[in-house]
Amino acid sequence: MVYTGALQRDYERLNMMTLQEFLEKQFDENLMLAVLSGQRSKEKEAPSKVRIRQIELKGSVCYQASSTVGSKVLHSNYSREEVIAYVEQSLQEGGFSQLQVQGRCKDGSVLVSKKGKVTVKVKEHQAKEPVQILAHNRVKQYILKEGTPVPFLVDLGVMNKEGKIHRPAYDKFKQINRFLEFIEDILPALSREREVTILNFGCGKSYLTFAMYYYLKELKKYDVHIIGLDLKEDVIRKCNGLAEKYGYEPVNVVPQLKAGGSFSTAAYHTLEHPVAVEHIKAHAGIDIGDTLIGMHMRDVAVPVRIQTKAIGGAHVVCARTRLKFVGGIRARYDEEQM
Repeated sequence: MVYTGALQRDYERLNMMTLQEFLEKQFDENLMLAVLSGQRSKEKEAPSKVRIRQIELKGSVCYQASSTVGSKVLHSNYSREEVIAYVEQSLQEGGFSQLQVQGRCKDGSVLVSKKGKVTVKVKEHQAKEPVQILAHNRVKQYILKEGTPVPFLVDLGVMNKEGKIHRPAYDKFKQINRFLEFIEDILPALSREREVTILNFGCGKSYLTFAMYYYLKELKKYDVHIIGLDLKEDVIRKCNGLAEKYGYEPVNVVPQLKAGGSFSTAAYHTLEHPVAVEHIKAHAGIDIGDTLIGMHMRDVAVPVRIQTKAIGGAHVVCARTRLKFVGGIRARYDEEQM
């Protein structure tokens, strides 16, 4: 970027300040986040990173430094004068080589070379929303909120009928909500134009399976079909009972020779704990016996020619899938994905 005139002078003024001047200007009511990183010290107790933000503590604003030491995070609270002194000392004597600062109106960085040379850079930007200073003991905002009864959590013993979490199950409650945060992150990738099928191997008591269905189907209104698989017959029986109770859609089928094929029939009656699924959407498949494997695969199925044409007296058919061609006769396609 080329700066001219007054803008050039402002840029030079902002980037010629001392470390002390930089910290005085950045650590004010507009500070959003500051991060110390690039630890050069080899001491085991030296923090690898320090995150600094404003918090409200006992009615007044202070600066909280969260230091990462190994797998632990240690918290310290400072006044404005104290945090400026702490950061300055950390860069000049504490082994940190870098400071990144995000502010409401300007961002900045400090780099310290191995010889101790300090480089300060500041970049002004359009003002963001006013900084939200959070209370130190703020209540965690869960997706499934405590105090709101959720039927499957009541039946699974996580909460009571009033929505209060049972103390022994609080870790499970937090785990479920943390899992749903991951699901929330992938929502933009889930289609609302078709049914989404999710398969859960080893579902156990199905805490997470029911949580995912409740979140996607009941709260977010996605068209989803979730299948839980487990080897324990009593677990499957209980989960099917709960699914039926909540109005979730279970399936029931026993493969027969004329309805399902000989292989699935033999497998179902031979395995100790067989489970039938309604449908799958595979990327590729191999079939022995001329069954139309395309019905179990994603659109669009493409034949794969192999040297082995038969096993015994049964034909062998293989197929893979490719992306759909869209756009009409004038469209162009990526040959690597055909």
